[in-house]
Amino acid sequence: NFSGTVVQGGLGKLITHGDTDANTTLTAADSGAVVSIVDNATDQIITIPAASDVPGFRVTFCVTASPTDNLDVEQSGTPNNFITINTVGGTDSDDIAAAVQLRFLSSAAAGDIAEVYSDGTAYIVNSQTSAAGKILAVAP
Repeated sequence: NFSGTVVQGGLGKLITHGDTDANTTLTAADSGAVVSIVDNATDQIITIPAASDVPGFRVTFCVTASPTDNLDVEQSGTPNNFITINTVGGTDSDDIAAAVQLRFLSSAAAGDIAEVYSDGTAYIVNSQTSAAGKILAVAP
């Protein structure tokens, strides 16, 4: 018999990114975090560790309000390799040969989400969006 709230496995880290924040930099210690995107100002980025430095690193990006400007997620150093799969109204894109970054368009809607995993070479991105082309792999 359960009563109240039962939590197993420990609590994760929640990081909020908004238009009044500077660029956001995640480290290996942030693996498992959820990044809540509440807004974004011009030219702000989120930097994550190079995939080769953090095999097994994972982070989930959740759009909780449409950002004012596009938001780019980049790896520290080069190359920026993201293999992306977008579902639920989105288009498939898989680009590992070129240096690409992950972009949340300003038209992304609350509820759009991207789960990002390092395989030790590149980041694998599984995203779900409300409409096509809201989370993309793009050249910097």
